[in-house]
Amino acid sequence: MKLNYRGQKKIKLQSVMEYLITHMWALLIIAIALAALFELGIFTPSPPQQCILSDGLVCKNFFINSQGSLTIQVFNSGTTPMNITGVACYQNSSDIVYQKEGNINGQVALSPGGTVILYTNCYGSNNNVYTSSYGSFYGGDLSITFIDSRTGISGDSYGSISVITKNGAVNNQAGIMYSVSVTLTNTESSPTPNNFQQEIVINPSSYAQYGLNANLSNLEFSTNPYGGGTPIYSWIANGSSITSTKSVIWVNLPSVISANGGTETIYMNFFSNNNPILSGYTGYAPQLYCSTGCFQTAYGEYDNGGDVFPTYSNFKGTTLSSIFYSPQSCSSGLSIDNGYTMNTFYCGNYQYQALAHLNLPQGYGGILLSNVESISGPSGGSGVIWCWLLNGGCQAGGEVTQDPVQIISEPPTSGESLYTIDSLSANSITDYRTFTLSYLGIASYPPSGQMPNVNCNVGVCSN
Repeated sequence: MKLNYRGQKKIKLQSVMEYLITHMWALLIIAIALAALFELGIFTPSPPQQCILSDGLVCKNFFINSQGSLTIQVFNSGTTPMNITGVACYQNSSDIVYQKEGNINGQVALSPGGTVILYTNCYGSNNNVYTSSYGSFYGGDLSITFIDSRTGISGDSYGSISVITKNGAVNNQAGIMYSVSVTLTNTESSPTPNNFQQEIVINPSSYAQYGLNANLSNLEFSTNPYGGGTPIYSWIANGSSITSTKSVIWVNLPSVISANGGTETIYMNFFSNNNPILSGYTGYAPQLYCSTGCFQTAYGEYDNGGDVFPTYSNFKGTTLSSIFYSPQSCSSGLSIDNGYTMNTFYCGNYQYQALAHLNLPQGYGGILLSNVESISGPSGGSGVIWCWLLNGGCQAGGEVTQDPVQIISEPPTSGESLYTIDSLSANSITDYRTFTLSYLGIASYPPSGQMPNVNCNVGVCSN
C-alpha cells in the first residue's frame, strides 16, 4: 500500500524537525562549553611577563603572590657600585612611595656584577595593596632608588612590571615576603625520634636583605614554602638581633628523618609583620628581653619553650615546676623568682650539691639546655662542673661559666634514669657559689649523638 503525497510530506517534515532539534541541542551544548572556556580565559592570550628597569639594573627573576608581594632578583650590569634605598610598585602615580615594608631597612649594597633580591607590596589603581587569585595579571610601574656609593649622588631606576600571579599554594599565609629552604640530612644509622628537636644555627645579619627584621620576631618555620603546610614551633635561644652573627634556634620537627642520608626540608619564612611571635609559633628564651630595643619587654613574655621541648621550665613566677624534685636539704638559699637562684656548699658526706633534680622517666636521654645568668662566690670555676647523674654516676659536661649550657647525655638505655645537673664542690664549708638560671630544658637525644646536618639555599646556616 502506498502513502499518498500528503502523508509522505508529513513524515519528511517530522524527520527534518527531529534532525534540527537534535542538532540544536548539540550546538547549545557546544556553545555553553565554549562560553565556559572563554570565561576561564582559555582562549584569552596571556599578556607577556616582563620586568624592565634602567640605569644598568636588570630584572633576572620576579614573581608576585596573591597578597600583592612582589619579589625581584636585580642584577647590576653597569659599573656603578650602589646602595639601594627604596623600591616602589604602583599603578597610580600617587603611590610612588618607596616602601619600607620589604627588605630596605636603611640601604642594600649592590656592586657591579652583583645581584640582590628585593621585595615590596604592589599597589592597584585604588591605592590599596593589590590582591588577586591565581592566574591574575598585574601591570604597573616600577621604581628603584639608589645612591652611587662613590659619589653619594642619588639616582632613580624607572621601569615597568607585567606579571601573572603565582598559584595560591606558593603563599598560603598572607604577609610572607621571603621563604628560605632548610634541608636537614641525617647521616647516622638510626632515624630521628618522633617530635625531634633540631638545632639550627643562623647568621641573622646574612638574612637582613631577605627581610628578617631587627628582633627576629617575623621568623616562622613551616613544612611547605611561604608558610604552607604546617607551622613549626621554634625557640630562639640567643642572638635575637639582626646585628648578631650567630643565633641558635631550636625547632620541633613534625616528621621523622630516616637513617643513612635521609633528608627533610622545612622552610624559614619572613613575614612583613610580627605574626610568628604573636601567634606563639616562634618564641624567645626568657632572658632575651629589655625595656627598649627588644620585642620581648618582660621576662618570659614570648617564651614558648614548653611547645618545643618535652621537658622545660623558665622559672617564671615564684613556684618551682612540678618536673623538679626538691633540692637536697644541705643546700640553702633556694629562690624561684623569674629565675632559679641557689647557693651550693659542702656539707656532710656529700661531694656534690644539687642545683636541681628532674623527675624524668627511665631510659631517658637527651641534650641539656640551660644558661647561667650569674655566678658569684670564690673566683673562677675550679671544682665546679655541670654533669648528668645516671644511676649515681656523674657524666661531666664542662666547667660552670656565665654562658649558655649545652651538654649531651650518653645514649639512653632502659635501665638508667636521668636526673639532672649538679655542682661538684671542694670540701670546704666556705667554698660556696650562688647560681642563677633563666631556663632549663631537655631536647631529644639525636641519632648516635649527632645532630642532622643543616643546609640553607640562601644566607648562612648550620647545625
